Amino acid sequence: DVKEDRLETRLTLRIGLPRAAHVEIRVPYVVLRNDRATADQFGQTVHETGFGDLQLAFTKQLTEERPARPGLLTSVTWRAPTGDFRIGEPSTGSGFHVLQGAFTLVKREDPLVFFGTASYSLVRERHHGGADIDPGHSIGLKLGTMLAASPQTSLRGTLEVSRSGRTKIDGVQIPGSD
Repeated sequence: DVKEDRLETRLTLRIGLPRAAHVEIRVPYVVLRNDRATADQFGQTVHETGFGDLQLAFTKQLTEERPARPGLLTSVTWRAPTGDFRIGEPSTGSGFHVLQGAFTLVKREDPLVFFGTASYSLVRERHHGGADIDPGHSIGLKLGTMLAASPQTSLRGTLEVSRSGRTKIDGVQIPGSD
């Protein structure tokens, strides 16, 4: 039985560009707690903290919000495997290059902004520890809201779920890894 709690906070630098676009850099800090138990007899708890994977993103607004419809944005994000990664152990980083495409709907009700994002992530296979590892691609959904606390500051609350394909090691699918 394995239970993992992951708390992630990010420092984000966002720079606006012409034509309703922006670029951003995200530096995450991760706190992990991993509990493992075997047949309710042997228990082990591992705590890890550290920087996660650096992320670079480009976002472009496709349509503006109107009273009858939300705005639509598209984004491309690259996540570099800069965080600590160990196979089979709790790690602050993913260990893999990830390219993610996403569409986001945004609706404003001042001072709140509601948003929903659908995404697809391509995860690059890599050779690690003597094996070729393909963690599988994933699809995700994110729902949240932002509160404009001031013109320069906002607070965000988000629920994010994702589903990944089965991991393959040397071309063999690992049961239960999806």
